[in-house]
Amino acid sequence: MQHKHVRRIEYIWIGVGIAWATLIWLLSSVPSSGLSRPPFVGADKVVHFLLFAVLGFAWVRGLRPGFAFLWGLVVLVAAYGVLDEWHQTWVPGRTATIGDVIADALGSIIGCLTAYLRFSPSKRS
Repeated sequence: MQHKHVRRIEYIWIGVGIAWATLIWLLSSVPSSGLSRPPFVGADKVVHFLLFAVLGFAWVRGLRPGFAFLWGLVVLVAAYGVLDEWHQTWVPGRTATIGDVIADALGSIIGCLTAYLRFSPSKRS
């Protein structure tokens, strides 16, 4: 019975990952005229970091990777950040920046590692 409960939790986290990736895409589709001014310099980098940390966390929780696959997930989540930046170049008033890509990649690393270390195979029953 415990196994079914664990699988259900994994599916929920996969759903969270899909929903979160969709949210990121939708947010990056908003033209710059629809955005408020950042409250402080670098606020956008903090937002990028947090968005991709949550995305990485959700995918690791849902897929429960081994250590080798963990790094593949880090790369995939970071690559989604690159794709998202490219997508923004097509949105009126939006641009792609290397700083945003770096923030996305760092968020990916921290989110994936946090989930992996907190819920690592040695802590699984």
